[in-house]
Amino acid sequence: MIRLIQRTNFRSEIILCDFTAGVKRVSFLNLATANVFPPGNPRPEPSRPLRPPSPSPTLNTALHLRPSAPGAQRRVAPLFRVLESGSWHNHYPGDPRVRLDYSRMISFYDTNMFPSLQVTRAGKGRLNHSLEGIAPSDVPRLKLQLDELLKNDSEIIASGIDWASLIKQIMQRYAERLELFHYILNSTTSTSEEEVGRTLKQAHRHLTSMLAPYILHTSVPPTNDSAFMKAHSWATPVFEYCATTHTSHIETILTALTYSEKVILQAIQGVSKEICRVLVTTWAEGMESDAIEFDFNSLGTPSPLQELSKTWKSRVEDLMAWLDWSYWRTCRPACGYEVCMQEHFCPPFDL
Repeated sequence: MIRLIQRTNFRSEIILCDFTAGVKRVSFLNLATANVFPPGNPRPEPSRPLRPPSPSPTLNTALHLRPSAPGAQRRVAPLFRVLESGSWHNHYPGDPRVRLDYSRMISFYDTNMFPSLQVTRAGKGRLNHSLEGIAPSDVPRLKLQLDELLKNDSEIIASGIDWASLIKQIMQRYAERLELFHYILNSTTSTSEEEVGRTLKQAHRHLTSMLAPYILHTSVPPTNDSAFMKAHSWATPVFEYCATTHTSHIETILTALTYSEKVILQAIQGVSKEICRVLVTTWAEGMESDAIEFDFNSLGTPSPLQELSKTWKSRVEDLMAWLDWSYWRTCRPACGYEVCMQEHFCPPFDL
């Protein structure tokens, strides 16, 4: 069970429940305090432009290191430094000093334990998910589960599976590749048949490389336009291998998993199946298109290639929106130091 609790960033925190559990005081310093904003100056509005660096050569940088004289304006921004230090752990593996016990984790995405939250989060982005709207009947269930995990601290035996590495492995396998697939599909500069076709072929080659570990020698579409081909039944083995390769070995030890581990396993399986469903369906369509005789209509009417490109774009965009991985939450190209995600948390340049 997690014992250490500290504020890791301004969105989450860990609480230290027992100071006697291996905690040793290193220092007790009476540090200087500082106002977040200078006396008499209100908090700047988010739309207020940031001030450029002061060109004055008399800027007293020592104000960073010692308290200001009585009555003088303080020039430090401790609030920003708290947010800055927390942002160091925004990405994997987070704060390496904190090790999560996945075998005793409670997830508010567990629809069996908290069914009411699934309804309140519908249509909202992941960053807008909260416990707002949780049904009163779900709260006792949470308390009961928490009590069980705390009381049976020494009785719970985990499977020993490295869940963090498994989750990271799946994200590493697909995050950048999905982004590149989306980029390729949107790289066309015209709607000409030749360029659209060339873009689709490049995108399909990229898909083939993603699915290469799961494509069998017998995984080829039929030569005629049959119902078997329309249903992509011939590609079913590719989907099954893609969706189950990373978790099939865990299925053999289900009885050794804790309830929390089973929730994590279900989440990984659900994500894997949806990713593979989209990728294999798209790949199969590309394979089948070589066997289809397109009926090109008159000019001004969308061609089958254009319709196929539109379908693929929509499909991958919907998948990335559903996954909503933090890997894609970044500026491209990267923002400069003058830009912050939330301007009212940015320090003035003349700190």
